[in-house]
Amino acid sequence: MNKLLLIIALVLVFSSAKAHNPNTTSVVISPQKGIWTAHFVISQEGANYALARYHPDTDFSSLSMDDYKKYYIDYIKAHTKLSVDGNEIALGSGGIKLGNHQTDIQLFIPSFPKAFTSVDLNLSIFEENEQQHTVVRFKDGDKEFRKVLSKKNEFSLKFKHAEGAFEERINSD
Repeated sequence: MNKLLLIIALVLVFSSAKAHNPNTTSVVISPQKGIWTAHFVISQEGANYALARYHPDTDFSSLSMDDYKKYYIDYIKAHTKLSVDGNEIALGSGGIKLGNHQTDIQLFIPSFPKAFTSVDLNLSIFEENEQQHTVVRFKDGDKEFRKVLSKKNEFSLKFKHAEGAFEERINSD
C-alpha cells in the first residue's frame, strides 16, 4: 500500500513539473454568475507554433498586440464547435491575457441554455501540434464531466445530462 502511494505521489510530482507542456491545453466550461463561459489555459509556445502553421503567410512578429490577439481569438472560435440539444452555440466576446509561458482566455457563451439535455463539443484547437492534448472540464453546480481530447478521439466529446449527473454518450443517442 505504501509503495502504491509513493508511486502515485511521484506521478503527481512529475506531471506537475510539466505544467507548461506546449502540447497541453485546459478548458473549463461553466456558468459564472449566471452566464456560461469557456476559460482556456494555453501554453504560449504551443499556440505560437499552431498559429504559425495555421497562418503560414502571416508574419506574427510584425503584428500589433491587438492584431495578434484578434488572430488568436478568431483561431480559438474557428476551432470550437459547440452544440447543445442539437443547436449550435457560438462563443461570444471575452478577454485574453497573454503571458510569456501561458495565455488565459475567457469567452462568454451567452446563448447557452439554462436547461439542457445533451452537449457535443469538437475542440480542435492546436491540432497542428502533433501531440496535442486538451483537458476539458464541463461543470454545472455539483455536476462535472471531464475528458482528454486528442487526435485519437478526433478532439470531440459527447455527453448527456441524465438523472442529476453527466454521462458520456458513445453514439448519437
